[in-house]
Amino acid sequence: MISCFLRLAKVAIFLLFSLSIVIENVYAEKMKVAFINPTHLNDPFWSMVTNFMQSAATDLDIELQVYYSQRNRFKTLEIAQEILESPNKPDYLVFHFQAQMGARILQAAEDVRVYSFVINNNIPVSDRQDIGKPRDKFKYWLGHMQPEDQRAGYLLASTLVEKAIELKKIADDGKVHMIGLTGTSDNTASGDRNKGAQEFVSQRSDVILHQIVNASWDKEKAANATQVLMERYPKTSVVWSASDVMSLGAIEALKELELHAGKDVLVGGIDGSLQGMEAVSLGAMAATVSGHFIEGAWAMVLLYDHNYGVDFVDELGTDIHSKMEVIRAENITPYLDLLKPDYIDQIDFKSYSKVANSKLKRYQLTLPDED
Repeated sequence: MISCFLRLAKVAIFLLFSLSIVIENVYAEKMKVAFINPTHLNDPFWSMVTNFMQSAATDLDIELQVYYSQRNRFKTLEIAQEILESPNKPDYLVFHFQAQMGARILQAAEDVRVYSFVINNNIPVSDRQDIGKPRDKFKYWLGHMQPEDQRAGYLLASTLVEKAIELKKIADDGKVHMIGLTGTSDNTASGDRNKGAQEFVSQRSDVILHQIVNASWDKEKAANATQVLMERYPKTSVVWSASDVMSLGAIEALKELELHAGKDVLVGGIDGSLQGMEAVSLGAMAATVSGHFIEGAWAMVLLYDHNYGVDFVDELGTDIHSKMEVIRAENITPYLDLLKPDYIDQIDFKSYSKVANSKLKRYQLTLPDED
């Protein structure tokens, strides 16, 4: 009887030892995430997204690989296919949905059973019906995080117009005259932001929005477009822009026209890039709207929890919206602090994870200084 008990004890010890090795190996192998940045290495806004994302990945011990598609949606698809066909596939793929290409990326990830997560824009109407919502047609598409782009466009228009009225930049017809600069049509950010500006103008009889033109998210194109529009609509006192980069182009154009941004003409953008916020602090830009630059970092937190058995869907669902706020000279200091390298390093992204922080009962996807 004793010898039988000893044999059973040895078997139990062996099984426990084997199980501990398996568990140790599971946790020893780093979770792997691939991120396709839709722009280039030095893009002002997307560099912020990547920096916060990398900081979160470091805190959570995630192996993050970043790829750049140079604002070329066909290259985005090509990169995704190469990643997903690699023998060293990631556990998760994070990307920015672009018209026609996004659905093909979701399908490619589905085919090889790699989880995917979309950040930073809405799904184009042309794709929405075919792909449905995350976890419906594409079971491995876990979620979609997007900024409140239409609200951002509205907030920016409202802020610029109210500032123009405050500074008495009203034409002899008693109205504020506005022009707009927007981005490309292969993602929804430009269209949704345009709608926000147009919605605001539709509610105001004292505002005229002459034209919103496509400047392709490009500073030089924005400068050229601004010169043309200012000559076409000389009563303009507000330049609304769907991005900070294009706002900076508008500011350069105004200088060429011997007009002072912030005094003669109010300029504003969306992104909250470092260059944009510096322009706000100097008074050249009246405002920028931001909050979505940290979506990549929040994606890291949510995917980390999913990887280790806590599914964010139970609390957040599959469609998650990031909050957008107006940044003006009066409230800019905490936002500038957010972009300092030493501040980013001080953020402990593990504290935002339910797996890494057992005390966390509900997700808090805002930084303390954003509140």
